[in-house]
Amino acid sequence: MRYLLVCLCLLPFLVKAQEDTTVRKKSQWSLLVGTGASYQFARDRGMSSLRYKGVQTASQAELLWIRPKSEHRLVGRFDYGTLESERNGAEVTAYRGGGYYRFLHKGPSFWKNRLHLSYGGTLDGFWNLRYHTGYSNNAYNNEFYLSLAPAAQIAFPFRLFKQQFTLSYTAHLPLATYVVRQGFSGTYFDAFINEEVDGVKGALQSGYMSGWGTFRRYYSEFGLEYTLKNGNGMRVVYTWDYYRLNSRYNPVEAGLKGGLFSIIYQF
Repeated sequence: MRYLLVCLCLLPFLVKAQEDTTVRKKSQWSLLVGTGASYQFARDRGMSSLRYKGVQTASQAELLWIRPKSEHRLVGRFDYGTLESERNGAEVTAYRGGGYYRFLHKGPSFWKNRLHLSYGGTLDGFWNLRYHTGYSNNAYNNEFYLSLAPAAQIAFPFRLFKQQFTLSYTAHLPLATYVVRQGFSGTYFDAFINEEVDGVKGALQSGYMSGWGTFRRYYSEFGLEYTLKNGNGMRVVYTWDYYRLNSRYNPVEAGLKGGLFSIIYQF
C-alpha cells in the first residue's frame, strides 16, 4: 500500500512537462484526489447533552474546470472516525459525507495585480450519521442539509525557488438551507417512520426550509498549491467548518477542521 501512495505522489513529476513555448488551452480540466485527517466536535441534543470530539480520517475527490473568466469545482468528501466524551468516556461512531458544486467568476485584481478576487455561489450538501455505541435506545442520529450560498475567493500566485505556487482563501456562507432532521431515535426521517410516504416525496416531506435565523454555518478553506509546467501538481488545504441548528427539538452544534493533501492530474 505504501508503494502505491509513493507512486501516486510521484506521478505528476514523471509526466513529461510541456515547454514554455506551449500555448495554454483556453480551458483546463483537472482531477484532484486527496486524503488527510479532521478533528470534529459535536453536541447533538437528540443523542446527548454532552459534547463529543475526536480525530477522523478524511478522503476527498474534486473535478475542476478552469476557463479564462470562471472556475467550476465539483467536490465529494467523506469523514469517518470515533468521537469521545471527556465527561464519561462514552463513544460515538461518526460518519459524514458531503460535497458541493462551486462556481466562481474572476473579478478585479489588487495590490499591483498580485491579489485576485473571484466571486460566485455554491450548492452544498452534507449528511451526518452518529451512532452512540453505549445506547440500546436512541442510538442513531441522522441529519441532512442542502444549502445555497454566496462564495468568494482571494488568490495570491507567487514564485519561490523558480517554482510556481498559489496561496488562496475561500469562504461561503449559506443563506437558505433545506434541513432534514429526525424527530425521534432511528435512522428514518419523519415521513418514513410509519411508511406513510415513500421515495423522493417522503424525503421532501421530512424536511423544511431554514434561513439564517435557524441554521447557521461558516465554511472556509486555506489552500497552498504547487503547479508544474504540465499542469499537474500538489495541493494542501486546511478546512474550518462550523454549523448550528436552532431547532425546536433536538438542536445540534458541530464543527470540523483539518487538513488534506491532494495530487492534481490535468487532463
